Amino acid sequence: MGTLLKSNKGFTLIEILASITILSIVILSFLAFFVQSAKTNEITEDISDATYLAQEEMEKMYHITTQYTFSKALTELVENTGYVAGQNNGATMEYTFSKDTDEYKIALTLDKPSSTNIGNVLVKVYESKSNKLEAQMETIYNWKKLEGESD
Repeated sequence: MGTLLKSNKGFTLIEILASITILSIVILSFLAFFVQSAKTNEITEDISDATYLAQEEMEKMYHITTQYTFSKALTELVENTGYVAGQNNGATMEYTFSKDTDEYKIALTLDKPSSTNIGNVLVKVYESKSNKLEAQMETIYNWKKLEGESD
């Protein structure tokens, strides 16, 4: 009888079910991490794309400020960069423009430069479908002076 108790050569059904249950709990907890990680990666990619687009528009605006006076730049934006002029607020001297891409809507706001030719530029990038703000950049540029203007 002593040899029967010492020769357990397999697992019982209860042991197998218990080990499968424990293994399932561990795997499901890790699966939740993977799902959340995938969502976070998607959101991060969207924000990175929008930020890159905002930076690209800022660089275009920098080029425009070095090549054109403010009044000529307003025309240049509509004629050669694909922007559509929006409502302009004469009281604050704020000029708005917008442009649509496949995935994003870009809103550009220019403040008329002061007497020292320094003006504010604001670029906002919205997701096209939800109109959610994805990225925003703002800076101050020194606009090209008219011929004959002095510092």
